[in-house]
Amino acid sequence: MLRTYPWPGNVRELENELERAMALADDGRPLEPAHLSERIAAGATAAPSLRTLNEAVEALKRRMIEDALRECGSTTRAAEQLGLSRQSLQQMLRRRRP
Repeated sequence: MLRTYPWPGNVRELENELERAMALADDGRPLEPAHLSERIAAGATAAPSLRTLNEAVEALKRRMIEDALRECGSTTRAAEQLGLSRQSLQQMLRRRRP
């Protein structure tokens, strides 16, 4: 369930979810799906299934670019975070627009 959830809140959301699950779990016992919030369960089951490796790679690229732009606030800083030149990132963004 944790792998298939889209994590729109990134690492902070994952961290909060795991802290919550550990607080609900008994000491020394493994975490179970029942320890996770309903939001995670619903989001994990609603995640679209990707049919090909190329679809999965494109989805990952899109998500990483969106996250970097949201976190950094500028194309230049987002490109640096992603290990790309600003021009490469701008070309990727142009290709993704309808």
